[in-house]
Amino acid sequence: MKAEGIECKVYFNRYIRKNTLCVLIALSLLTINSCKDDDDDADSSQAEGCVIIHYTNTYSGTESPTVTYTNTSDIVYAYDDQGNETGFTVKHDYVYSDGTTASYSGSNNYQYDSEGFRIRTVSQSNRTERDKSTSFGSYNTEYTYENNRLIKSTSEDTWNGGPKTTSSYLYEYNSDGNLIKFTNVNYNEVMTIDYNGKSIQKITKVDAKGSSTSPFFEYNSKGLIVKWIETRGAYTEEYRFEYDANGQVTRQERFINGKNSSASVSEYDTKQSIYAKKDTRPKGHPLIPGYYPDVVYKNNVVRAMYYEGNAEGNAWELTGSSVHVYNYNASGFPVSSTAKGFDKNGAPTNTASTTYEYKDCQ
Repeated sequence: MKAEGIECKVYFNRYIRKNTLCVLIALSLLTINSCKDDDDDADSSQAEGCVIIHYTNTYSGTESPTVTYTNTSDIVYAYDDQGNETGFTVKHDYVYSDGTTASYSGSNNYQYDSEGFRIRTVSQSNRTERDKSTSFGSYNTEYTYENNRLIKSTSEDTWNGGPKTTSSYLYEYNSDGNLIKFTNVNYNEVMTIDYNGKSIQKITKVDAKGSSTSPFFEYNSKGLIVKWIETRGAYTEEYRFEYDANGQVTRQERFINGKNSSASVSEYDTKQSIYAKKDTRPKGHPLIPGYYPDVVYKNNVVRAMYYEGNAEGNAWELTGSSVHVYNYNASGFPVSSTAKGFDKNGAPTNTASTTYEYKDCQ
């Protein structure tokens, strides 16, 4: 069922598959962007307030050659008096042309200390499939800080009332406050990071067997990652990124063992992103170096094109595209949008319409 892709890829991490449902909804929600801190390039023209509080989406697509469906989504965000996000609720309902239905609902609740550091996350989810089977889960995380920096996170999750699964991560820093060691306690995996000043010079990963790898990476003059190559045994993954003047990813490419795998190209408007006033990382949480840029919200995607490698793996072939049209308020934030998806030949495949509501925004 399509709901599974939405839950994982839109709300709980940054990875978005080339699934047309996920792509259209995710691009309506997010602007996947660079690893720069928003505060470094704050736009003084941004209106006060304008924090997203409500999002609704209706999507129509094809489940199979004989079955179509409509998905309605509703997301509500909450904040405290200090502007910290205290959580959100999400609900997806699916109606299929064969008479079946499905649904997913979930929530995240965030708790903070008196200084605005997030100390706990409590998540819950419930799902009903088209065959009427149900599932539910919970996920709780606690965070520990030292010198205003995250040093430990511990999570417990349960699924369908089964036993608890616990996971822990440790974080260490140098005297400049840069992350120098990240440990996945459960898997006994360690990442160490060496610096030349504030610039990352080397990353070393050691797995539970003691095997060590060091990915190759390049950053541009603005500190944005442009290439990441990582080899594990006989398997090599390479990622390449290009950016616009605002530091937004305009092109991303993935190669497997030197052959073209997948790629996308994005174009943006010049207005405020839906999430321009929404924090991308909690206070005191470090950026873990990796193959993908961190999320920063600047503008909104208006067009995207998706590619995969040809049979020989030496060229790109178009697989689909999407176009997004927005209506804006006086502060330059989208209040509604429509999106259309197309196949490689330009034939329509799906549509989506979205509304956005903000706090203290005209």
